[in-house]
Formats: sequence, structure tokens, C-alpha cells
Amino acid sequence: MKKEDKSNRAIYTIVIAGLGIRISMPRDYDVSACLPSFSTFIGPEPDERDIVMEVELREGNRPVVTGRSRVLTDVSYAWENRFLFTEVETGYKVAVQANDQNGVWEMWTNIEFSKLTIYVVKDELYTANILSWFLMMAFGQTILKRNRVMIHASVVERDGMAYAFLGKSGTGKSTHSELWLRHLDNVTLLNDDNPILSIEEGQLYVYGTPWSGKTACYVNKRVPLKAIVRLRKAQENSMRWMNNVDALTAFIPSCTAMRWNMELFNSMIGTAEQVIKMLDIGEFSCLPNAEAAVVCHKKIVEHSDRNEFTNLQNN
Repeated sequence: MKKEDKSNRAIYTIVIAGLGIRISMPRDYDVSACLPSFSTFIGPEPDERDIVMEVELREGNRPVVTGRSRVLTDVSYAWENRFLFTEVETGYKVAVQANDQNGVWEMWTNIEFSKLTIYVVKDELYTANILSWFLMMAFGQTILKRNRVMIHASVVERDGMAYAFLGKSGTGKSTHSELWLRHLDNVTLLNDDNPILSIEEGQLYVYGTPWSGKTACYVNKRVPLKAIVRLRKAQENSMRWMNNVDALTAFIPSCTAMRWNMELFNSMIGTAEQVIKMLDIGEFSCLPNAEAAVVCHKKIVEHSDRNEFTNLQNN
């Protein structure tokens, strides 16, 4: 949804995982060009209580760091040596050097990542994905107090249920999703990199997001979660199920949270603990073949049916 404020700035409301980002930018900015993957996530505006981030885009002079500050990290998989993340007295400053090295993008945010000012490099506004990345980084933190967590996963939907595949980079998450798409009926891709898992009214759901890695899959949809499976390369296709500490250890590495902000990090741990109480985590040792998709799905259905039968007996 687009509005204009008294200073003739355009204001858009972006809704992701049921929560809102209100973003203010100069009126001459083309939002569809600077945030192309967000088009299906713009509006309608949610309740005011569900607005979790206020964002201003600006140009010109950046603030100067005053008072206490410390560099938290200059290591980034996405930006390599062009990245600097600094803790300042009011929150955090995140800087990414422009591609041409003639400017710097900066994001200034409070501790909760609920209020952001992003200083853009105008020449790169429509060619770089730094703005989208800033929003992803901040949104992944601010949602942690809302029983939501962004996970590094590939997620498919089959017959109205979502299946999330976790694993280290290079494990084959996207490959495994592709095997489901090719070898099982009624399967679609929900997100291929950064979906959001939520707990709402005692139920687990997965949301598509504007962030899907190298795969252009930007689905604005909520789907009930059937299974979480951590993938492991192997010489055969086999499944084992984990709960309690083993499940938590398997799940947490795929959750997005900064260890420097203990309040938000602990919120993530709390959500993860709720997740594993509601759902066992599978570890699927697999080959990149058609049989892997068939066996994985079969094992999930068998485990789910067995749990439902056990619950009926206990009740």
C-alpha cells in the first residue's frame, strides 16, 4: 500500500509473515525497481500493532559515530571484505561498500531492529540487492519476539502442507526440493533460501518471503508445516528421527539470530524449543536421485501417521 506524507515522501507498507514493514522513501524512487521481489508483499496494511519495522531511505551525509562503539564483525558470506557491522550507543551500524567502491551503503538501527535509517548509494539503487539484504537482515531479528524465526531452508508445498529441508550450504537443499518437484505429484516451491517459520495459536506454519537466494520464488503465502528434515549427503537414502536435545542441535544452526543481542537470541531459542516440542526433526541421509524424494516423503508420512495413532491412544 502506498501513501504520501507531508514532505512528499512515498510510504509503502510491506507485509511479510503477517507482520508489517513501513518504509518511507523519496517520491521519485521506483519501489518496484529497487525492491523487485517485494511486489506481491506490498499491502494491504495490517493492524498497527503488527507493524514491526519503520524504515527510512535517505541520501546524502551519513551520521558520524560518537560515543562508545565496537566492531562486532567484518566477515560476511554475501559481501566478503566490503562489510562492517558495528555496535554503537544507540544500536547498530551496518555498512556495505558499493560495487564500484565509490560509495558506502549504511543501515543505522536501534537495538530491537524496529527503527531503521538506510543511506543508499543512488547510483546502485536499481542494480544492487543491498537494500533488500539490509531489510532481510533486520527483519530476521525483529520478528524473533513474535514467535517467528527466519530459517535457512528450501521449502516445498504438497497437497496444502509444507516440507522444510535444512542443511549446510552445499548439502543439496535446492537439489532435494527439485527432486520432489520432478518426481512427486502436486509439489510446488514455496521458498528456496529464507522462509519464515511461525507459531500461531498452537500451530506451526511456514511463510514465503521476498528472499529466496538464487531462485526467483517470491510467494506471499502461509502453509501449515508438515515436517522439518535436515539433509546429509550419504551413499544411501535413510531417515532417522530426533527429538529433545538432538532435535534442537539439528534445528538451531538453520535459525537466523545474532549472538551479540542476547535478548533476541534467547527469543529465538525459545521459539526453537517450542518447535521441537511440536514436531520431531528428521535427519535424512540421501543421494541426489529420484528415489531420495520418494523415500523421504514416505518416511515423513509413516512417522506422521504413527504419531497421530499414538496421540489417539494416549487421549
